[in-house]
This record gives sequence, structure tokens and C-alpha cells, in this order.
Amino acid sequence: MSRSVDHALGPAVGRIRRALRRQSNFSATTALGAGYFAVLIAAHLVMHPHGSLETTAEIAQLVLCLLGLAWALAAGRRLPRWAGLVLIGGVAAGIAVAQFAASDLGGLLSTLFLVPLLAAYLGWGFRPRAARIMLSAIVAVTTVAALVNPSLRDPDPVVAWASVYAALVSVFTLEVSIALVRGLRRALRTDPLTGTLNRRALRAYVRAHRREGLWVIGIDMDGLKPYNDRHGHAAGDLLLRDSARSWQEVIGESGVVGRWGGDEFVVVVQAPDEQAARAVLGRLRAASPHRFSAGVAKILPNRGLDHAVKVADGDLYRDKRRAPGRVPRTYPRRIALPAPDPAEARPPRQTAYTIVCIAAAGLFVLSGLVDLLGVQAALSVGLSVADVVIGLLTVAAALAFGHRLPRWAVLAWVVLVAATTFGHISAMAGPVPLVEGILGLQLVAAMLGCFYRPGTARAFQLVVVSAVGAGLLFADPDVLGIIGPGPVIIGIPTSLFLLEVVLRVRLRLRMLAQTDELTGALNRLGFEERLQALARRSRRRGTPLAVVAVDFDDFKRLNDDHGHARGDGALRAAVALWRDGLRETDVIGRIGGDEFLIALPGADTARAAAIMQRLRAEADDSWSWGAATLRQEEQVEDLLLRADRALYAAKRRRPRARGTTRQVPLQPF
Repeated sequence: MSRSVDHALGPAVGRIRRALRRQSNFSATTALGAGYFAVLIAAHLVMHPHGSLETTAEIAQLVLCLLGLAWALAAGRRLPRWAGLVLIGGVAAGIAVAQFAASDLGGLLSTLFLVPLLAAYLGWGFRPRAARIMLSAIVAVTTVAALVNPSLRDPDPVVAWASVYAALVSVFTLEVSIALVRGLRRALRTDPLTGTLNRRALRAYVRAHRREGLWVIGIDMDGLKPYNDRHGHAAGDLLLRDSARSWQEVIGESGVVGRWGGDEFVVVVQAPDEQAARAVLGRLRAASPHRFSAGVAKILPNRGLDHAVKVADGDLYRDKRRAPGRVPRTYPRRIALPAPDPAEARPPRQTAYTIVCIAAAGLFVLSGLVDLLGVQAALSVGLSVADVVIGLLTVAAALAFGHRLPRWAVLAWVVLVAATTFGHISAMAGPVPLVEGILGLQLVAAMLGCFYRPGTARAFQLVVVSAVGAGLLFADPDVLGIIGPGPVIIGIPTSLFLLEVVLRVRLRLRMLAQTDELTGALNRLGFEERLQALARRSRRRGTPLAVVAVDFDDFKRLNDDHGHARGDGALRAAVALWRDGLRETDVIGRIGGDEFLIALPGADTARAAAIMQRLRAEADDSWSWGAATLRQEEQVEDLLLRADRALYAAKRRRPRARGTTRQVPLQPF
């Protein structure tokens, strides 16, 4: 029976999986948001009494959300931004109508708690200026609609403060989302070693400036492989960084420098003709600390960057053949690393993390001060004073410690906020504590989702949610009767949904920022972060951790003889082979052009050797490797250095270059 059901559902499941793989961050977030709003609206229609105006508005919202959900899933990465604007506008209009037509305080507050979710979506999906303008319009319209509601007292201080506090929390959520996306997009566009643009960012630059007469200068460093063999990768990395910096100083604002591969760079410049582009190339040669071969090609409007790089590649190898015996001009044999500039080395006093913590604590201080103006009970006064004191101490700690503010300090503040929230709700004499508690859930969700690991964020969000729920068990039933179940039914799930969506967007962007675009392995930034986590776990559990350094044999000759497309194909094929032959817990990272690191948790050096010998026997191309196992109390940098030394010891034992054993089909750029 189950087999027949699986057979019947197989095509449908396959279509769903294909639809999910087509989603970008924007389309997936749009689909999630539209689906969530559709569920909330349907539940509200069934559970809450409505007037004719409110019913009509919610039915229209429901239809719009269902259409938006279907469109986002169907369009995938092709979903236009204006579709998100239409959905946001329709939902915001529905919220405004619901607030104007709500016949009780609970119905009005229920829709108010949805505005921070719209703010988060605007921060992820749109440019900061446009997002701020749209949120300002949404806040203004919904606030006015709530204040002029004819069914409530006029003016109602509860509605006024709830609207103001919701607006402040929404602005906080928007700014946190903008800061998160900015930081991750910067990492997504940048090569972690040289600070130049990566392939993805180069393509985006060309698309944005394609009408301005762009030329590509393809650069391949001469003799970098033997230079690395003699002096080590640290010296080679320094050379690449200094070279890229010198080129960017030459071209200034007229172009960009990007890293295309290990020692391969692409310079995109604006030039009226080929003679002007080659004049730029001459200035690059004069300023470069290292000799390189180069080729020039025009970026044709209908062909794009990859085609121009391929044309420049041919010109580059003609340049190599014209001077086969040239000696690279380079650093002296003994490398003296320059002392870092103290001004550049000093981190900023306040980071995005501490600024967000200051803003969040400041909002709780503000709510405590407002509460002090309207409460008389001794317990409520004491809790409000505690809110103010705890918030001020948190702000003072963030200002004093700056970037050194420990993560546990903010988590301790979250626990204290949960305790005072429980006290406020259990002793409340009116709706204000519940409003502040539920909006506080959304504020904490935005902060935890942006800056903490998923497990930590979910655990502490549940602490605050549990405090709100426990407070409701002890609250005055008469007060709860005035408010109704709507704010709780909508507010608490919305905070949990907001946390999950923030985590999803953040982790997706982070994965893209840490992935090598060519091979799909982790890049240097992603691998180092994962290796640090594996090392901590290895020390905690007392299990071994092996790291293998891999370097392709005669990769430069492979590129010179067959072109970069052949070399790219060899790298992709090797990573695919390793991924198929390793466990899911093993980690592959590309740290240079043809240089890789593989982390094998639970394996010692002997086990790592057996694994790599098996993979080497199955490989199409020749590569050397060296392994090392983490020692107790050893730093990760020392582990990598020992693996690198083992690699070069293996290279010295290699009698001669094996080259390629069989041809791998060329793959497009």
C-alpha cells in the first residue's frame, strides 16, 4: 500500500523539490511570508467576528497572499521585485483596514503585531532607502488607521502607545535586517584573501556598466607556483595581496580588480579603444611588484564577461609564448612582512552587534519609563524600575566593552528580560504589559536570529515565549477578557516565524558568502570557520581531527598547455570525486587556485592517509597531499602549517610530474 502511495505521489513530490531548488532568497522569503499571512488571515476569518468592511478586506488579502505564494513558487529566481511590492502593499492596506474597522482592542492589536514582520521582509528584499521609505509609509498609514478607529475611545492612550512601540520595534527590525544583509553581501562579493571582487561580483559590475565601453585585462602571475614552493604559501599570499592593491591604485575609479582563480586576476576598465586599454595594461605592469602575463579583450554587449575572459585568455597565452624564459621580478628571497598599520589593525569601537544590543536595550528602557508614568501598584513600579536599570546596565556594558562585549552578556540580558516580562504580564492591570511583551518577543527574535547560532537563538527565544505564556496563566481573567485571545494567537507564532525566517535568510546568505563559486567547496573564509568549530569539538570530546593539504601537480603547465577551461574542469572533477568518496561530516575547502584543505573529523593521520590514497587512485589528474592530526592545546594555524609541510615533503619525494592520466571534457566558464 505504501509503495503504491509513494508511486502516486512521486511526480508531485518531484515537482515540489524542483520548485524549491529554483528559489532564490527573495522568492523563498516571499513564498514563506505569503503562505504565513494566508494561514493567519484564514484563521482570523474563522475565529474572530467581523464587520462587512473587515471581512471584505481580509478575503481580498487572503486571495492576494495565495496568488503571491503561487507566483513566487512558479517564478523562482525570476520573481520580479515589484511582485514583492504588490504583496507588501496589499498586506499593509489590509492591516490598515483591519485596524480602522476593528470592533475591539484585541482585533486591533492582533494586526499591529504583523508590522515588524513586514519590516524584516523589506530589509532583506529591497535597497535600504526604498525599504525605509516604504516602512515609513506603512507605519504612518496603520498608525493613523488605529488612532481614528471609531469603535474605540478617542483618543485611546493604549492604542497610541501600542502604535508608537510597534513602529519603534519595526524600525529596529528593519535596521537589523539591513545591517545583516549588507555585511553578508559584502562577504558574498569579496575574495577573502586579496579583498578584490570575486567572479560573482565581477559579473554584477559588468551588467551594471555594460554601456560604458568596458575592456577586460586578464592577468596570470608568472612563476608563482615555484615561488610558493620555495617561500611557502604565506609569502605567496602576501604577494597576491600587494599585487592586487597596486593594480587597484593604478586604475582608481575607472575600473575594478577581481580574482578569477588562484593566481589569475581579471581587471575590468573603461576605455575608448584597445590602444587605451593596453596603455592601462602598461601602467599595471610598471606598478606591479611581480611579473605577469596578460591579455586584453573587449566586453561585447551581447556576449558578457565570461566570453571576454575567454578571448583575453587566448591573448594571454600568446603573451606567455612570446617570453617563455622570463624571470619573474618579485620580492627578495628572505621575506620581511611589513608591520601592520595600527590604525588599520585596530577594530572599530562599536560593531553592528553592539549597536544592535544598545538599540534593543534602549527600547526596553523606554518601555520601562513609559510604564512608570501609568502604574501605581508597588510590584509594577518595581518591575518597571528593574527594566530601566537592567537596560541601562546593558547599554553601559556595550559602550564600555565595545567589540569585546561577550555574547553571553546579551543572553543574560535576554533571560532577565524574560523574568521581568513574566512579572509584568502576571500582574497586569491593563493591556499595555501584554502589548510590550509580545512586541518584545519580535524584537528579541530579530536580534537572536541575526547574531546567534540557530540552536542558541531558538533556545533563548523559547525562554522569552515561555515567560509570556507563564505570565498569562497568572494574569487577571478580566483583563484577558478585554484583550481577547487574538493578540496571543497571532503575536507569539509570528515571533517564532520571524526568528525562523531570519535564520533561514542569514544562513542562506552566509552559505553563499562562504562557498567557492567554481567548485562548490568552501572558500578560505568558510573553511577556516568550520575548522575552528571542528577543533573545539575535537578537544571537547577527545576525538582525533586530521587535516589534509592538497596541491595539484604541474597545474600551471596544465593551464598553459590546455587553457584555463581545462584547469577549471580538473578542479571541479576533483572536488566532485572527493565529495562522493568522503563522509557528509568531512569538510572540503579551496584556499587557493589549485590548493585545497580537507578536514576529516574522527580520523588520525593513518586513517587520513588510507582515505587519500584511495581517492588518489581514482583521480583523473595528479595531485600531492600531506596530512597532520590536531594535537592537544595546539592552535589551528599550527595544524595547517604542519599539513602544509607534509604536503611539500611529499612533493619533494615525487620523482616527476605525472600530468593527467586521461582527458576531462572541457566545461564552460
